[in-house]
Amino acid sequence: MSVDENFAALRKIYPEVQLMEQGGQKVAFIPNLMLKQSGQTVSLQALLWPYARDGYQTRLFLEKKVDGEAKNWKSFNLLGKSWWACSWRGVQANLPWPVILANHLRAL
Repeated sequence: MSVDENFAALRKIYPEVQLMEQGGQKVAFIPNLMLKQSGQTVSLQALLWPYARDGYQTRLFLEKKVDGEAKNWKSFNLLGKSWWACSWRGVQANLPWPVILANHLRAL
């Protein structure tokens, strides 16, 4: 799938998603990613990086660390902001973006 097709598929789930660019790569900014944390639903900003980066096939960056299976959180500066990503491997870049996101959410 092309970037446009992947973005359109993600927009069906998150209508507010925005396509952004960092270092020549198109990434998806999700301003309202809803997660269950400690029995409550919380809204977080997220950045889906559907390409290889830092030794990972794909990455999901969040505005803050969250509880869950995720381990080894590390801070990154992307798009002029600090983001957090955990160590979660094996999410392939050739998958559709909604599937990449779903696989990363398993860690949370």
